[in-house]
Amino acid sequence: MMSVVPVPVMLAYLLVYLGATLLSLVFPGMGPVLAIGFIPIGLVAIFTMWHAGRAATSMRERLAWQLLASGEACFWVGGQIWTWAMINDRPFPLDSAFDVVSSALVVTGLLCFPRTAPPWWRDRRAILDSLLLAVAVSAMVWLFLVQPIREIRGEVPADLWILLLVTAPELMVVAWVYLRVGNAALRASIGLWLGAAALSASADYLWEALSPRYLPGTWVDAPWFLAWGLRWYAAHLALSQYASTEMEPRNEGARGITPAAFVAGTYISLVAAAVLGRTDSVRLLGFVAVTMTVLLLIRQRMELHYTEDLTKQAASQLRRFRALLAQATDFVFVIDTQFRVAFLGPAVERAQLLRIGDGFLSLFQDMEHEQIRSWLDSTTGPPGPLRCRLRAAPGNTVELRKQDRRDDPHIRGWVVVGRDRSMELALEQRVRHSEKLAALHDMAGRVAHAYNNLLSSVIGRAELLGEALPVTSPLRNDVTSIHSAAAKGAAITRQLLGFSDAHVARTVLVDGAQVLSDLVPVLLRLLPGGITLDVSHRETGALVRVEVSQFEQVITNLVTNARDAMPDGGVVRIAWRREGPMARLEVTDTGCGMTPEVQARVFDPFFTTKPTGRGTGLGLAMVAAMVQRAGGQVSIDSTPEVGTRVTVQLPLADEVVDTAPERRTPTVAAPATPSAHTILLVDDDREVRQVSARILRRAGFQVIDVENATNALALLADQSVPLDLLLTDMMMPGISGRELVTLSRGLRPTLPIICVTGFVAAGDGSDEWLKDVNAVVEKPFSTASLTGAVRSALGRSGG
Repeated sequence: MMSVVPVPVMLAYLLVYLGATLLSLVFPGMGPVLAIGFIPIGLVAIFTMWHAGRAATSMRERLAWQLLASGEACFWVGGQIWTWAMINDRPFPLDSAFDVVSSALVVTGLLCFPRTAPPWWRDRRAILDSLLLAVAVSAMVWLFLVQPIREIRGEVPADLWILLLVTAPELMVVAWVYLRVGNAALRASIGLWLGAAALSASADYLWEALSPRYLPGTWVDAPWFLAWGLRWYAAHLALSQYASTEMEPRNEGARGITPAAFVAGTYISLVAAAVLGRTDSVRLLGFVAVTMTVLLLIRQRMELHYTEDLTKQAASQLRRFRALLAQATDFVFVIDTQFRVAFLGPAVERAQLLRIGDGFLSLFQDMEHEQIRSWLDSTTGPPGPLRCRLRAAPGNTVELRKQDRRDDPHIRGWVVVGRDRSMELALEQRVRHSEKLAALHDMAGRVAHAYNNLLSSVIGRAELLGEALPVTSPLRNDVTSIHSAAAKGAAITRQLLGFSDAHVARTVLVDGAQVLSDLVPVLLRLLPGGITLDVSHRETGALVRVEVSQFEQVITNLVTNARDAMPDGGVVRIAWRREGPMARLEVTDTGCGMTPEVQARVFDPFFTTKPTGRGTGLGLAMVAAMVQRAGGQVSIDSTPEVGTRVTVQLPLADEVVDTAPERRTPTVAAPATPSAHTILLVDDDREVRQVSARILRRAGFQVIDVENATNALALLADQSVPLDLLLTDMMMPGISGRELVTLSRGLRPTLPIICVTGFVAAGDGSDEWLKDVNAVVEKPFSTASLTGAVRSALGRSGG
């Protein structure tokens, strides 16, 4: 909020008026003009006080300024009516009433200012201020209020009593408020108000002394005029502080400067009293003047020591600030309004990016200059950060933050802090990539789980249908095709589960050379006639612990990618050998190769350079997931038009090779004779549950099938229900299969348990639960695998 009247205009007004009062001594006819010229000073002061109240941030300060404005408005209105009455030689009996109401409002407003300074007796400077104010106020009250009353012979006029009751409390309250206020700017305003009160007291005394010869517009009005000027400037200082964007914080211990305006007003009043011939008070005037001078000198010396202490503290803080700034890695600039560098932080100097006086925009890429200029010039909206690239290092991203200090006379520009965010942004990108992979892993696992349930139903029903058909039926070929297609679908779901890391892993120790030898016929069927397969480099005895099917899938995916990279033919070389504590698998092709940009993304899920419909972008992503799960690493080295080499490193495990699991081909089992064994079958998928129950009943077992773990627990808790085996799915809504296994051990500790699963949710990823089960059947299962696992579990339990 701007001031009501600018300071230069007000100073010109004051000088013109005071000069005119001097001329009125020579030209008495100027009196009416000066009386009219006196009117605006009061209006300007009152409106400035009111605006200071509206701009105040504190409710109490707002009320204080508005009460002061109201009190002074009452005083101004009464003064204008009194002046009109004096000019027209008419009585004005309400003059004293206006003075009393005005003084009451002013005193109330002054007392509304909140205490923000400690008590005066806790500060030596405040003690001197108190003595100084006590001497000055006492002298003013005695000289201009009490003594005139004592000198009157006879009845004292009511005006003098009212003047005493009005002026004395105001002087004392202003002095008291000055000691209570701790804010430096507000103390300056109160000090100016003290000066105005002193001038008003001396003006009232002059008028009383010269009342028989007084006319409006004479030089006697000058002290009243100066008092209004001081009130205006007091309100102007407060309004400037409230309107400033850089509000000075309240300093509870700051005493500010001595009320120089009040002291000056007191000196002027003392001189006026001496000039008017009050010879009986000259000695008192001299004593007061000497006492105030001594107190002022002592106070000034104390203020100098205090200032020295502040200077030392500021210098110490400046040294600490420079030390902190010297260690900071952020780039700190002060930019003037012409976008030139006015100050550089040590980090900028160390990097030798700019020098003082250089253009700030020259630090960045040309294409970003306009954006940076607009960002600095913007005055609307939040000053958010701006990311730019350095001219000297285009790969580095610098985040800029600013403070607009163009209104600060000490800066007149912007304070800009820059931070190199390149490493942080790269880390954020890796985190986002990891989160995306985690979501894809979970999605792939759940999709595979759903398809496993479907495939389990298809394979089971195909085998049951094959059992029911005669050997000579032409429909057996269709059943075989259905079974084969489902088996291929099961291979796809195994890939998805391998990528998602959401399956039950069964690792064994294998020799990679043996796995390659067994896989060669399959790899040859993948390659067209123009491509040669070379697997001559195979070092036997390099044992690794892996899941065989996933290891085979890694090799198959790499060979498939190599084939697709050589549409015109070429050579695929596969090598397996020891290399220190690791086993090394290399798949090399002589194909089209890859650019560095493509190499940086080849392991990203769903990234592919193949035409639409020719690739899913999951091949190398699955390879990376499977290798990392086995504790290994995968890397790629490619040159365009030369070829590509993919290297897989797996940790060696020098142990005895486990017996490789027997590879079974699903067979059709003949109906078995009825058995006395009862199986509790738990699966939330109705199709899978029905197929499993039919397979088990056809194998001769009695089956109780339920759709959830809650029903299963009720049967397990009923000891009258004979149960020989629990066959449960792992992933079920509500109580999961793992929780069912744990709870069933508490109900029937010796009951054999078989888990049917192809996916384990994130909360069930631990292998500890496998210790509580007798067997695990992976989905999609065949008739033989399911019935074989059941008979094996019952056989081990003694059934």
